[in-house]
Amino acid sequence: TLAVAATPTGSTPRLLAGGNDVLRLIRGETVLTLGTTNPLTPVVLATNQLSPFGAVGWTESGDRAVGWRAGRYWTLDVADPEQPQLVAGFVAEKQWSALILDGQQAYAGGFNFLSWLDLSDLAQPKTVTTITNEQVYRSFALAGQYLYAQTQEPAVQIFDVSRMGDFQMVGSLPFDSLSSFQIVSNRLYVFRSQQPALVVYSLDNPLAPERIGALSHWRIMGSGLFHGSFLYARVSSIGGEGGFEVFDVSEPGAIRRVGGNSQPTSALATDGRALYAVTGGGLRTLSLYAEMQAFRPMLPALADGAFRFQVRGIPGTSVQVQRAGDLSGWQDWQSLTFDGD
Repeated sequence: TLAVAATPTGSTPRLLAGGNDVLRLIRGETVLTLGTTNPLTPVVLATNQLSPFGAVGWTESGDRAVGWRAGRYWTLDVADPEQPQLVAGFVAEKQWSALILDGQQAYAGGFNFLSWLDLSDLAQPKTVTTITNEQVYRSFALAGQYLYAQTQEPAVQIFDVSRMGDFQMVGSLPFDSLSSFQIVSNRLYVFRSQQPALVVYSLDNPLAPERIGALSHWRIMGSGLFHGSFLYARVSSIGGEGGFEVFDVSEPGAIRRVGGNSQPTSALATDGRALYAVTGGGLRTLSLYAEMQAFRPMLPALADGAFRFQVRGIPGTSVQVQRAGDLSGWQDWQSLTFDGD
């Protein structure tokens, strides 16, 4: 079951996987559904205009989706992921700052409250229960019967949600810095504004996560995209938004950088076959990272210490190439078409 969520972020676009061969591109109050049957030429399949008041959040699980902004929300039927159908719009009892779907139910949080919603009937959602406390909830993640909730303290609270309508707080992880967090393959990844920028915990014991690794990196921008053994993390540059770097996280105790792309990127997503990046020029399609086989230079080293190598590809295929002598002074992308030689 797919369970994804994005919070409102002004005009900054967000990109989410929406099922097989489908992406959701969220810009302001608009959600575009993109078809990626041909990854090289994504097409717009549907447009949902939600809030007239600004950027919306989006959460999706199975055949249900909810778009939301502060005290308003909209339910959608995504049984056909290519054509989201708006069911109804509502005024929430409180202003939400975080929301995540879990099948036919959802968890919403905001200033001093946490709510449990029944969305079995998209036309008539019901609030099952609401608890109040002194927290401000910023984001959620799910793992089995547990709800992990980011608060402003900063901390991650752990709730057992195995019984309908019953929030049972069973643990809390305090942090001195917490930008965001994600749960992937029974691991909790905590992104921080201080060093180390990424801390990894095992959830083998979900009530007592154990720290198993960390990564110090000054440019990671507080979140990432996970696919297989790799983390694609957007990074900052001197001018603000940078490209992204790829890290092998298969061994949390020895996380290593294995690749990257310097094109300024504001959002990343994957459908499992390709990587999609939102840039100033639009939506770009890239290959997912794969370990390259070692190659031998076609010519011996030149007198000035430089070297040459040759790349072969399918004749007629056009690609773009970057190169640098010192791995920092990247030149502009250069077009190349394989000619079969």
